Amino acid sequence: MRDTENVAVFIDGGYLSKISQGSKIDFLALSHFLAGGKEKLWRCYYYNCLPWQDKKNPDPQDKRRVQDSQRFYDYIVDPKNWTTC
Repeated sequence: MRDTENVAVFIDGGYLSKISQGSKIDFLALSHFLAGGKEKLWRCYYYNCLPWQDKKNPDPQDKRRVQDSQRFYDYIVDPKNWTTC
């Protein structure tokens, strides 16, 4: 790879969440590491879906999981490097 090339990183949030077992992850540091350095990172995509929630009769735990996930997605959005989908 030439030094002038940039890298896009794709993070599977569902899988990473499963293997991290609740550990906190520094996504910016992870994306820089995977790209081979901060200067090479062009863009990082984090993809996941909201937890399932019964639309007709959601229980409080389901509501909280969805709210927590949405809050996390809102937090990681950075127009320079991050796109949520």
